[in-house]
Amino acid sequence: MQAVNPADYRRVETTALNISVVATELCISPPPPKTRAEPASMLPKGADSRLKSRTSPKEPCDLAFTKTLLDGGAGYRSDYETVRLASTFERDGTPTRVDIHELFWADLSHGGVTNSFAVFGQLMQFFLHMASLGRTTLVSMLETMSEPEKKSAKMESIYDASALGYWLLAVPILIGNILFVMFGLLTLTLLIPDDAPAKLGASIAGGAFAAVAVAWLARRKLRSPSTAPSLAKAGVFGAAAAGAAAFVALKSLPWDSVMPPRNLLFALEAALLVVIGTALMRMYDKSRPRALTWWYGVLGLVAAWGLACAVSIQFTIEAHPAQRFDYLLRWFDYLVEGCFVALVAAWGVLYLVNLVLLALSVRAKQVSPPIAADARQAIDTSLLAASIPAPLFISVILFLWIGVASMLSRSQFERLAQPVSSLFFGDNTILSLMERLISLSASPAFLPYLASLLLAFFCAVIGVAPSIIAELAPPKPPHADAPSYSLGNWLDGGFRIMRFSGLVALVGFFILLPGGAIVQYADLYKFADNGALGSWPAGSVVAVGGSAVAFLAASKFFAGASLRSFSRFFMRLRVVVDTAIDVDNWLRERPFGATPRLRIMARYASLLSHLADQGYGKIVIVAHSQGTVVTADMFRYLKARNPALLERLKDTTLLTLGCPLRQLYARRFPALYGWAQNAPTDQSGFATWINGYGSGDYVGRYLWHATGSPDCWKPGRAPGQREFCVGAIAHTHYFGDYAPDVRAALNELIA
Repeated sequence: MQAVNPADYRRVETTALNISVVATELCISPPPPKTRAEPASMLPKGADSRLKSRTSPKEPCDLAFTKTLLDGGAGYRSDYETVRLASTFERDGTPTRVDIHELFWADLSHGGVTNSFAVFGQLMQFFLHMASLGRTTLVSMLETMSEPEKKSAKMESIYDASALGYWLLAVPILIGNILFVMFGLLTLTLLIPDDAPAKLGASIAGGAFAAVAVAWLARRKLRSPSTAPSLAKAGVFGAAAAGAAAFVALKSLPWDSVMPPRNLLFALEAALLVVIGTALMRMYDKSRPRALTWWYGVLGLVAAWGLACAVSIQFTIEAHPAQRFDYLLRWFDYLVEGCFVALVAAWGVLYLVNLVLLALSVRAKQVSPPIAADARQAIDTSLLAASIPAPLFISVILFLWIGVASMLSRSQFERLAQPVSSLFFGDNTILSLMERLISLSASPAFLPYLASLLLAFFCAVIGVAPSIIAELAPPKPPHADAPSYSLGNWLDGGFRIMRFSGLVALVGFFILLPGGAIVQYADLYKFADNGALGSWPAGSVVAVGGSAVAFLAASKFFAGASLRSFSRFFMRLRVVVDTAIDVDNWLRERPFGATPRLRIMARYASLLSHLADQGYGKIVIVAHSQGTVVTADMFRYLKARNPALLERLKDTTLLTLGCPLRQLYARRFPALYGWAQNAPTDQSGFATWINGYGSGDYVGRYLWHATGSPDCWKPGRAPGQREFCVGAIAHTHYFGDYAPDVRAALNELIA
């Protein structure tokens, strides 16, 4: 504002504000009474449940979706600490008070990260929820389609395939990978040698475990507020005594004649990891209902398989009494291999489901009469949601395991070379078995698939390269016609190139990866020995060499890896991950009664209510990027649910910059955001809505221009113009010297 005319805005005073955040202005219906058969986590799921009950919402699809995300949050409470910048606008000697308030909402979305583990957790969260967006856009589209259209295109079958694929990734495959993290940590215990430090460590661990167990039991029994302090002290002393007694007993134990100390450490660590895993799944259950139930079910199956392995090994001992081997190591190997086969089977089912989704999607686009363009876009979104998160998920997991294997290979653990008799994969050492499982997880097509992703990425970079350059070094002058038209037309072509990138990613996931897995898990080596592959040299090279090359190439890449380097790598992803999660979380449907949209909109509504109480004659909202989506959804919802608040705000004007409502949201979620392409102010809740954009903005550009309009890249704004091009800039230069039209428009709106 001062850049427009410093003389107009003399002094700026800062005042701290603390605003009580409540959800009252959102007019959320109170939740129905809870029953034992209907806990809070299982209350209506919105669009998903409406599809199953075959009832359509009585209001527009996007408003019904917002209502679903706000349900259960009527009692939400919080505080918002912010500041008010107060200044005086002077024009023709007449002073006018101008106050500036900020709605900061990013802390309610991604929450910021403080360490590499938080970034890694958010990255996994992003992959999993991204997979659910296909289901979200399909179910929203189904609500707007007629019954003949649904049946002709088999849209409900497409939805079922998309929802099943998401569930497979978000529940059994996720649980399987959590189990393998636990197995990896348990493997480290098995590497401990039988020496004095190990015996002392086992004694200390056993004592600590006993103390914690007694303390936990005492806390459960004495948690009543009426518990006498003397009883509480007795519980503390009891826990300490139990720990000391366990330590003394274990310290005096003749380990050599009883069992190796690592066996006790293994048992204690396994119990601890089960408790930690259960705690994590309890938190995850809030976002993915019934995940905890499935966790318990999988633990039961793992326990049953472990019992079967123990019985099998016992039969081996009775049949060959002279044979000597490490009982625990063999049992653990059998347990891990069985779980690995089950996890591979889950991935196989996911690939089959996604192939069905692909086939149904191709068929839907060929029906006659053809389905609407919005429905085709929704199908495309479901395919992207199926094809991108799953391979990214497995790639991150594989690279982490490769890094762990690489570090272990350079360690001094002698037991890594101890032979193990594998159940499914022949005789190996501990390290070679780990490398073998990683290699099998990658499949022979993993490296070619990564190459296809690099090709897709390279094409996408070519498409947006001028915009990236404009981001780093905006052209001078950016306001001129020639660079603006050149950058805008290039980015149009770049988006067409990005469609090819999406096609490459689809082919890689739906065809290349499953094909490689089929070749690998068939009895390939037996066929190769029989010469059956002699006429198939390419298949032989890919099958025999692809997996090894994928593993070796990645392990060389991670040869110098360490926990610190992993930490630095993930911390560099902080900005990218935060931005992606902000967009993703705006559509998140869980946890019930505490979604990011609920918390952001409650803060926004409370700030608007505070502004209404100040008696301002005019309110100008300046929103950029994802903030434009938050604001548009907020006011559109208030227009339908709480018009009284908008009346209190009086004359409200919105200035959006870099708005992704049309370029991203309406394209990927047409049923929810199709309205944005022609949003009259009487439906949006604003007295005036002005949109500015850079011709090279890869996030959001025009909203209401016709596609291919000859004037859409012409920079400049006439007074009163509803939409204007800023010039040849990208996404982050709207508030600098490169965008004089933005400053002029803001000055005009305030004046």
